[in-house]
Amino acid sequence: MRTCIASFFMPNIHPATVELQSRVVEKFNKSKIPHLKIQCPMPKVDNPGVEMDEFMRMNESDPNLKYDAIIILDIDCVPVSDKTFDYMVEKISQGYLVGNAQRSNHIQNNEHVFCAPSLIGFSLETYNKIGRPTFQSTQRGDAAEELTYKAEEHGVPIELWMPARFDASPPGLDNWPLATGMPVYGIGTTFTIPEIGEASYHNFMIRLPGNQKRFASKCEALLAS
Repeated sequence: MRTCIASFFMPNIHPATVELQSRVVEKFNKSKIPHLKIQCPMPKVDNPGVEMDEFMRMNESDPNLKYDAIIILDIDCVPVSDKTFDYMVEKISQGYLVGNAQRSNHIQNNEHVFCAPSLIGFSLETYNKIGRPTFQSTQRGDAAEELTYKAEEHGVPIELWMPARFDASPPGLDNWPLATGMPVYGIGTTFTIPEIGEASYHNFMIRLPGNQKRFASKCEALLAS
């Protein structure tokens, strides 16, 4: 299965952030999956799904792409284990939509928990099976949430990685909740899965200067470990 890791980022992200993520990915990328770093033009609206939609279109038409499986990794998200990507590829090969759990708390959508674009993996076959949904936010969900809705509608298996802990509260809140009875998360969340333990770390809100510093510190600690 020809697989890629794709990180999308805006021009306002400091080059040091891109470089640090790249180094952490390289350290934990045991199978040497190609890591594509895609700088997006600054959008007129804050909807990163536009560039993800374009990438999926290009993957069908550009002979230099043509990946059978895609792992999307937000620029402020990194693996924390050398088992993370290989585990994802195994689940993807089984037809799963797999990755970090998230909830759109700004939308009234019945506590819908979805596979977030901070770290999400799927095969092209699965993407086509669920109707090639948009990665753009909609009235019922945030960026990439349509993939989970469509997977649910088509009976596609979904594996959501749950937050174990977080470093700091979001601005003005104690935390971000998932659905009732599920864990909460916040700035600098570590996600785990039973099979390998700690799997990924998502900083969130990397555009804020203090958070870029937090992310840099996390990456440097991982590189030194």
